[in-house]
Amino acid sequence: MSQALTMTTGFDKKRVAQQFSKAATTYARHNELQRDCAQTLLSQLGPNAGKLLDAGCGPAAMTAALLPHCSEYLGVDLAPGMLNQAQQHFPQQQWLLADIERLPLAAGQFDTVVANLVVQWCDDLTQVLTELLRVTKPGGRVLCTTVLAPSMEPLMSTWRNLDGGTHSNKFLSPQACEQSLRSLPQNLATQAQVRANNFRYWYPSVLQMLRDLKGIGANYTVRNATPALTAGGLAQLELSMRQHALAEPGKLPMDWTIGVIELDKSKT
Repeated sequence: MSQALTMTTGFDKKRVAQQFSKAATTYARHNELQRDCAQTLLSQLGPNAGKLLDAGCGPAAMTAALLPHCSEYLGVDLAPGMLNQAQQHFPQQQWLLADIERLPLAAGQFDTVVANLVVQWCDDLTQVLTELLRVTKPGGRVLCTTVLAPSMEPLMSTWRNLDGGTHSNKFLSPQACEQSLRSLPQNLATQAQVRANNFRYWYPSVLQMLRDLKGIGANYTVRNATPALTAGGLAQLELSMRQHALAEPGKLPMDWTIGVIELDKSKT
């Protein structure tokens, strides 16, 4: 089991794709946060989303829910394993293997773009949102969810207090996310806003927390810079985390801060 669950700038996209491909068959058993965030995005969609791009579609996790809203659908993902699962579930739909930071698509094609918990894997939030706006039609919409700081707490701060290491993802703060939106080209977005939603999940053990993160592919390690978590280290971390089990005796909390981004593209 990898000790670090780090998502920093300078991603090795090949390794990211490999990590998520490995998780393609287990994703649906561990993606409670993704499902909840998908519901948040779906609540923002009207009945007529038109031609829709599902950016970072994974194993078609949102596809069934998105299809009734759109006239045409395209799913894009960086991980071949994820797209293989998507094609198996929805062979009649269109799928594209691509990096959403550099889409091989002409400008102004889509009425709606959705990206559920994917833009945090990109090097520059302003850049990737600009790219998503590029392929959006004038007057269209871009809807995203992304992980913000503080997230994966209290696990990560407890771990850090034990060994002094950095095991948490370097997520943007809500304020930094807002700054990224303000940096978008003014001629692209007439409205750009983000709101922070908080989610809490309860686990029977630290091991199950780590299994969930691995099961969705979120255990990417930058350059494999940190050693594996030993059995003794896991036991110590489990014991330290028990101080947070007061609200739900016997269960450990995992808290996430999720940014919900809404962009309206200029009509001109």
